[in-house]
Amino acid sequence: MKGKNGGKKKRLKLTLTVTGQRATELKRIKAELAETRELLEKERETLFPILHRAPYGIILIEKDGRFLYTNPEFTRITGYTMEDSYAERDWFHNASVFREYSRNIVKTWKEDVLEKGIEKVLSVTCQGGDIKQIDFKPTVLDDGRIIVMLSDVTETKLAEEELKKYRTHLEELVIERTAEVRATNEQLQQEIGERRRVQEEIVMLNRDLTRRAIELEAANKELEAFSYSVSHDLRTPLIGIHGLSQRLADKHAHQLDPKGAQFLSVIQRDAQKMLQLIDNLLALSRFQHQEVQPLTIDMENLAKAVYDELKALSPDLSERPLQFKVERLPSAYGDPAMIRQVFFNLLTNAIKFSRSRESAAIEIGFETGDRGNTYYVRDNGVGFDMHHVDKLFGVFQRLHDADQFEGTGIGLAIVQRIIHRQGGQVWAEGELGKGATFYFTLPGGH
Repeated sequence: MKGKNGGKKKRLKLTLTVTGQRATELKRIKAELAETRELLEKERETLFPILHRAPYGIILIEKDGRFLYTNPEFTRITGYTMEDSYAERDWFHNASVFREYSRNIVKTWKEDVLEKGIEKVLSVTCQGGDIKQIDFKPTVLDDGRIIVMLSDVTETKLAEEELKKYRTHLEELVIERTAEVRATNEQLQQEIGERRRVQEEIVMLNRDLTRRAIELEAANKELEAFSYSVSHDLRTPLIGIHGLSQRLADKHAHQLDPKGAQFLSVIQRDAQKMLQLIDNLLALSRFQHQEVQPLTIDMENLAKAVYDELKALSPDLSERPLQFKVERLPSAYGDPAMIRQVFFNLLTNAIKFSRSRESAAIEIGFETGDRGNTYYVRDNGVGFDMHHVDKLFGVFQRLHDADQFEGTGIGLAIVQRIIHRQGGQVWAEGELGKGATFYFTLPGGH
């Protein structure tokens, strides 16, 4: 009995001892809780009002992972309240995009954010179901608690993605454009090289043309000098031949038989033609080199005077049915002597090629056209084929049989040379059997 009672007392004493230890531990825990509450109350009075108005989402996390505080901006960003998010593990499970991501995000949160304090941008499923890119910035306090600041960077990330895509696209465009530019540059280099080669050829051709032009000019001068010299030297003996044949015909014609008279007539005729040809060649050379002395010319009076002179030189002209008309002609600016020769040659041709007409008509007129002030001499004679118009103004060029129409083939060449030296142009229009019109331009009178 004594033994049994003694055992009971011993167990009771042990129980009272354990109970006392628990009570002491409980008191210590209560004291710590009270201290924590007191500290929290102080923090609520000082820190929480500041965090409440912060422009960032704020989470205050206890060392054991419990959420001690979330501010309104956290709720606005994520949609979760303090009641929805009582611990970071549960919150991240709820806010994770999918299960595998949930495990990874919790691991990342523990190892990087909480332990290492590394700033992270994580995808978060918000309360309404929207997935946002949230930037977490953790700060570990001295007592082991953690304050995490959150900001919504979804728009920024989207903009960065767009910018990245744009940069990638831009780089592709740059590469593409660079290739195009390189190809264009290569083509341009080829074209430049080709143009340089062509320019060098043009320079060489120009030099050759210049040299040939100088040689041609020298040859023309020599030819003209030779032509003038020969013509001048031939003129003297021809005058002698013509004069002597004329004296022979006058004084000794009765001593010649018909055949001899015929031969003498041919000599006189051919000598006269040669003299006319030489005079025309000398005139062509003279008008080429003679100095132009321009004055204001009364074109109407000049045309009439030249026609009157031709009538005086050709007595048979008065007996022919020829209608001559001069329109009102404005004055021109040129060398009067040279322009007189132009009218002389053109009217001579008009009279000659219209003499086969029963009623010949010659008209001198004026018109204004694309080429400027234009004078013309028109006849209703035999005309010419326009297919051969380019031969009209050539030296010794004839479009009609010499047996029908006399001439040397130099008259129109003289006209062209004179008009060109006055700074004008000359051309012709005609039709076989319907006459011809010769046009020339001159500067207006001053």
